[in-house]
Amino acid sequence: MPVSALMTAPPSPGEAPMPSWALAVADAPLLEGDRTRFGLRLPVHGWRGESGAWLAHTVFPVARVGAVYGPGNYILARRRGDGHFDPLYIGEADDLPSRLDGHERWEAALAMGMSHVHVHHLARGRSERLAVEADLRRRFHAPLNDIDIDVTVGAGAIPRL
Repeated sequence: MPVSALMTAPPSPGEAPMPSWALAVADAPLLEGDRTRFGLRLPVHGWRGESGAWLAHTVFPVARVGAVYGPGNYILARRRGDGHFDPLYIGEADDLPSRLDGHERWEAALAMGMSHVHVHHLARGRSERLAVEADLRRRFHAPLNDIDIDVTVGAGAIPRL
């Protein structure tokens, strides 16, 4: 099933509609995506936040991080031997190329085995990006996020559009 079809899947009976920045998918950790950038065919990975919402992220190998663009959320990630990913750092930015260039945790992430950067472009505006970041950080312990978020920030602010 193409990713575009999954993004418009109707909710199950009794289930709240998915927000615009979430992706309703099965528990498959890696979806073959049809998104391209600069001639790259890039997979899409679904991360589930604490809210239960699936968040679609385009997966960029570290060697192709120059193809990252625009505002969005990002995860510096390490691919495990079983094909799943560990988040090393979770963040958001108005301008991803500027944020990732010289990122203060980049070298530490590489030392920990970072292999990919996952990028989420579906949040509309900074408040939704902050809600996505809070949702993911409440679910995952990313070791390079050295200060915990105030879980009241974004709590209830996760948009249900």
